[in-house]
Amino acid sequence: MNAYQISFYVFSFIILLCCIFIITTKNLLYAVFALLPVFLSASGIFILLNADFLAIAQIVIYVGGVVVLMIFGVMLTPPDGKKGFKVQLPSIHWRGIPTYIMMNGVLIYAVYTHFRQSAIDSHASNKSMITLKNLGAMLMTHYVLAFEIAGLLLLVVFIGVAYIGHKK
Repeated sequence: MNAYQISFYVFSFIILLCCIFIITTKNLLYAVFALLPVFLSASGIFILLNADFLAIAQIVIYVGGVVVLMIFGVMLTPPDGKKGFKVQLPSIHWRGIPTYIMMNGVLIYAVYTHFRQSAIDSHASNKSMITLKNLGAMLMTHYVLAFEIAGLLLLVVFIGVAYIGHKK
C-alpha cells in the first residue's frame, strides 16, 4: 500500500465519520461545522486525482462560501423561544439499513476498481495532466467566448439580486 492509497483511505474515513456525525447529531450548528472537514477532505481527494482546479474551487466555494452562509443562516435564525436548535430526527427505519450497506458496497467497489484501473492506465501511458496553467490558457484562448458570456450572465444575476434585495 503506497502513500496515495493511504491518503485516499484517510480522506474517505474522515468524510464517512463526519457524515455519520452530521446525520446523528441533534444540534444543527454542530452539523454545519462538521461539513468543514467533509469539504476539505473532498478537496484532498481532488488533489489526489490531480484535479487542482476542482480542489481549489471546492475550498473557495464550499468552505469559504456555503459553510459560512449556512453558519450565518443558523446563527441569525430565531430559535422560537427554545434554548437551542434541536432537530427532531425520525425513528430509524431498520428496513433501510441493508439497502444502505448494499449501496455503499457498490460505491466502494466502483471506486476501488476505478483507482485500480487508473493505476494500471497511468503505468501504461504518460498522459498530459490538466493543471491550472493549462486550464487558464484554454479558458483565455479556445473558450474565451463562453467564459465572457458566463461572466456577463453572473453580472446580470448580481445586479438582479442587488435590485431585489434593495427594493422595499
